[in-house]
Amino acid sequence: MFRQSVVAAALLLVLVCPQAFALGLGEIDMRSALNQPMDAVIELTSASSENLDDIRVSLASLQDHTRAGLSKAAILADFNFSVEKDASGRSVIRVRSDALVREPYLEFLLELDWPRGRLLRQYTVLVDPPVTMPATPA
Repeated sequence: MFRQSVVAAALLLVLVCPQAFALGLGEIDMRSALNQPMDAVIELTSASSENLDDIRVSLASLQDHTRAGLSKAAILADFNFSVEKDASGRSVIRVRSDALVREPYLEFLLELDWPRGRLLRQYTVLVDPPVTMPATPA
């Protein structure tokens, strides 16, 4: 009897506030190569334009990294995150740095906060040398 009540309450909670779990993070798209400043884009899924101003994006705390079993590389302190619209009108998170990325392998935990929730997502990036990056047309 108790189990049925818990399941019913959980189902009701999900149905009543579907927007609380609606925001998500897509894959990371690297636009820079090794020995270049960081330039990457992460798609925000299910983000509406009215709540973009309420979204805060940052690198997760050292505690969160440790809990996830990740070390926090020094280069990560130079990363800047901003919520933007790309050329096609999609909501994205732009990841940039002024410092050159000299590590070919990066792991970090991204924290997304908005009024209705919090999301942590781990990203693992293999930063390719410039010769293996696909050529962009002129």
